[in-house]
Amino acid sequence: MTETQSQRLFVALWPEDEVRTKLSNKQLELNLGDYGRLVPSANLHITLLFLGDVPLSDIPEIASFVNSIELTPFSFTISRIGFWPHNKIVWAGPEETKAELDDLSNQIRIGLKRYVSDRRRFAPHVTLARKVRRRVQCELTPIEWRVGKVYLVRSVLSHKGSQYKLIASSGSSG
Repeated sequence: MTETQSQRLFVALWPEDEVRTKLSNKQLELNLGDYGRLVPSANLHITLLFLGDVPLSDIPEIASFVNSIELTPFSFTISRIGFWPHNKIVWAGPEETKAELDDLSNQIRIGLKRYVSDRRRFAPHVTLARKVRRRVQCELTPIEWRVGKVYLVRSVLSHKGSQYKLIASSGSSG
């Protein structure tokens, strides 16, 4: 499918400015030099569900579902830095997945099951750097992430990397 027939979408948590700043500062402490590429701070997020290329005709239904999510706000803590050598990613995430976060991911996966192309188990993380060619050792002062909304995000790939556009969001209750 071409860009005019589909859009690359995912459902995500978007950090508040304070969290984004703390994560961005941590990226600089990684001291990767030529050993990897930092994700632009504007792109830092946690993917709840990757949908891939979605036909334009399906986007209103997906956006409607995301808009309808009733979310009771909660918090979790980003408390560790990790490295996945198989895909060369340095990430930040929680020590353990909080039940509310896992439940939210499952709710979205079930609600959008006909669009799901990603069969991997949910592993909440923020990608800090890509194409990392060496393991990094870095301590992380815990960062509290408050969840109040879920976003439907469009990803546009280019030679400069991904650009993200928020196209729908959930409301919150409570």
